[in-house]
Amino acid sequence: MKAVGFFASTVKALSLHLVTSDAKVIRILAACTGVQALAIWCPFTLVLPPPLLNQLPLRRVSMIRLILVTTTVLHATLKPLWLSTLTHLDLSFVPSQDDIPLADMLRQLPHLTNIAQDILTAQSSVVAAACASYPNLRVFVIFGNDLEKSPRYSFDLRVVVVAPTFAHSQEWDAALLGLPDFWTRAESVVDERKARAVVQSHYSFQT
Repeated sequence: MKAVGFFASTVKALSLHLVTSDAKVIRILAACTGVQALAIWCPFTLVLPPPLLNQLPLRRVSMIRLILVTTTVLHATLKPLWLSTLTHLDLSFVPSQDDIPLADMLRQLPHLTNIAQDILTAQSSVVAAACASYPNLRVFVIFGNDLEKSPRYSFDLRVVVVAPTFAHSQEWDAALLGLPDFWTRAESVVDERKARAVVQSHYSFQT
């Protein structure tokens, strides 16, 4: 039997993808109130009380249903604690049919540095707005096999189109262990682009 408050003080990362009901997710999150990295990949539509998510000091979020975020961000009476802490938002699992005002939601998250979406949902106008809105944005990752569409995202060096990963749980674990993951690999691409841009601008200046 764990002491009262054990999970709240000990559990900093959660990956929920084998949980089978709302009640179980609610019970887990109610106990693990210190979670900073949260992945919710449940195959069903969750209905969670906004206060349950509002209290979490989240820094990294990955989820399959965007409604979880928009409900707490756009419609909550009290704004979530993690509005001031969230830096990594992975929406690459969100289906294209989710009719959610993504641009409105992103405007509520001023501290984002890393964003990921699927190419089917990543509207170039929204991506451009995000790039313009976040001075601290490091990378906007877009997962897609159709790399022919990547030129439409060429307006910003921080937008990186990559092939989809089928090992998302391993990527999630790697990030928590400080190992290379899709975020760090994309950031390396951005760094290389910026370095080339500096060299090219220097060469242009000399000529």
